[in-house]
Amino acid sequence: MKNPTRLIALAAALVVAYPVAAWFTGTRIEAQMNEWSRQAEPLPGLKLVQHQFKRGLFSSEEDMTIEIPPQLIASFLPFLPQAEPKPLPLHIVNHITHGPVPGFRVGSATVDSELLLDDATKAALAKIFGTQAPLSIRTKLNYLGGGSVLLSSPAFKAKLGEDQSDVEWKGVKIDMGFNSGYQKLRMNFEAPGLVANIRDGSVLTVGRMAMAADMQQAYPKSFLYLGTSSASIDQLGMTSSGKLDKPFELQKMVMESNVTSKGDLMDMAIKLGAGKLVAGKLEFSDLHYDYAIRRLHGPTLAKLVDAVYHPSKEQDVADALENALRPWKEFGPVLLQYKPEYSIDRISASSPQGDARIAAKATLDDTAGVNVQSIAQLLSMLQGTAELKVAEPMLTNMLASNADPQTQTMMQDIMKKQIAMFEQRGYVTRDGTSLSANFEWKKGQMNINGKPFSAPTR
Repeated sequence: MKNPTRLIALAAALVVAYPVAAWFTGTRIEAQMNEWSRQAEPLPGLKLVQHQFKRGLFSSEEDMTIEIPPQLIASFLPFLPQAEPKPLPLHIVNHITHGPVPGFRVGSATVDSELLLDDATKAALAKIFGTQAPLSIRTKLNYLGGGSVLLSSPAFKAKLGEDQSDVEWKGVKIDMGFNSGYQKLRMNFEAPGLVANIRDGSVLTVGRMAMAADMQQAYPKSFLYLGTSSASIDQLGMTSSGKLDKPFELQKMVMESNVTSKGDLMDMAIKLGAGKLVAGKLEFSDLHYDYAIRRLHGPTLAKLVDAVYHPSKEQDVADALENALRPWKEFGPVLLQYKPEYSIDRISASSPQGDARIAAKATLDDTAGVNVQSIAQLLSMLQGTAELKVAEPMLTNMLASNADPQTQTMMQDIMKKQIAMFEQRGYVTRDGTSLSANFEWKKGQMNINGKPFSAPTR
């Protein structure tokens, strides 16, 4: 009889303990959600209009409205009409399931977010998505803080725009992860692409798009992050029923970034590339643009970024340019004291007519303790080198590719005379059809191939 009694006692304890654990978890979730709401307030331009939290035993509900200013909307969506700019309110309701095993999923809580829309917006979206929800957001919160967010939007086929073009969008999925204080962030984005058949006979094709990031906050409460990120588009093209079969096509476009630090100095390296680019009659392959900014003083850069994202409330609204320059005037001279270096590791491309490549590096000679007050003063301190190599047929083809035959012949003739003039002055070195030059800028003087440069008078 003892064993059944113990089992009953254990079951009773669990029955009592689970609601207690769920209640305790709910209090933690409420505190965490309230903290997130407070953290959202200082984000650039966003305003928390209202926030309510209704906590239950096994589930809770958070109701909040965030207001996006028209300036922020215009910066991301410049094509929208701006006749009467108004803030955009986002009304979000978070349905929270919590407990030791929320919804039979491991974690402290699962949050399903619902974006509440007015009737007119719902009707407009229904024409595109039908009965599908246009947006799904699910957040998983961990016991030890942090969590993950899975955001997705479904595929659809619809007629869009004034000309009612046929658009097939293949959906999107975003998976983000974060720790308890947002010091570490990761993100994966994937969208299979879209095809738009426009009524004028042209077709817009966007291939698979992907992004990934793994970042760590450089300094507490800063918007500056270290780590890697990448983005890619398999294809971006516009075909037409006109003269040109493929007026524009971009294949295998890739962007990679890497931000590292050693002590207080940071390096930022960016690599851009594409497998193929066709624009009108121009065709290139194996394109690269790799550049880096090194020796950036991290603490000063963090203050600069924070000042840009959080402008002073005392700024003169009418003087937008002065407001934008104020952080640079304050922190820019300090950054220059650490002799930052800008380098173009390579700009290169291949074409049927030949190849081209540029590499360059620029830094400041001696700025320790110097407060730079003007562009002229900065140029006097600037020193740099560059190397250029290009196939002459590629250069002349680029300058006259889309001109009519008569204009093309004239432009190519002018180009040949200019190249011959630079060769005669020693500014250009020729090896067959390959042209090259070495540039040096120091103390306000440009030298090309070791010779002081002066603009030709004829």
